[in-house]
Amino acid sequence: MNRFDVIFSVLLLFAGPSVACSYPDPPSFSQALRSAETVAVVRVESASLKEDRLADGGHIEWIETSVRVVETVHGPSAKIRTLTHEPSSCGGIRLDPGAYVVVALRVNDESVALEPDARRVLDVSDEYREDDPNATANAGVVSIVRAAASGGALPVGFPPAYMVQRTSKLPPPPSPDDYRSE
Repeated sequence: MNRFDVIFSVLLLFAGPSVACSYPDPPSFSQALRSAETVAVVRVESASLKEDRLADGGHIEWIETSVRVVETVHGPSAKIRTLTHEPSSCGGIRLDPGAYVVVALRVNDESVALEPDARRVLDVSDEYREDDPNATANAGVVSIVRAAASGGALPVGFPPAYMVQRTSKLPPPPSPDDYRSE
């Protein structure tokens, strides 16, 4: 046994268990729009961690997010009041109180459970002004979504990565440019 084998064996002894992160690929934003019964802009009012104790001593956690419908973009008037989703770092979703979010709902219910890494939600807080329709119109995001939800095509590259990352539970990894010296 050489020195490398000994070091590798010691590292294996002290390495913790690894957990794989896997879930089915969620539909893209474009697919979510095509399959949506209702598309709405909602404001996240609050979010709280909920927990159920199981008989075996374990527990299940989820995040319950209260939302207020600001505008129905497509379909029948949105009924949504609560979005539920997992608090996991594996496919978790970030919905911060105060954020404005476009949500493409397959079912127009008061409570909707989101799948892991739900791409049917898009944070448009920087582009949406509830009190200033002109600013919202100038940003163009809602009109793009409205046109696509009505059967039009989304522009290439929409939604941009920075918008998608706003609802990601974890920040994206740094790019190679972050490590280049000037």
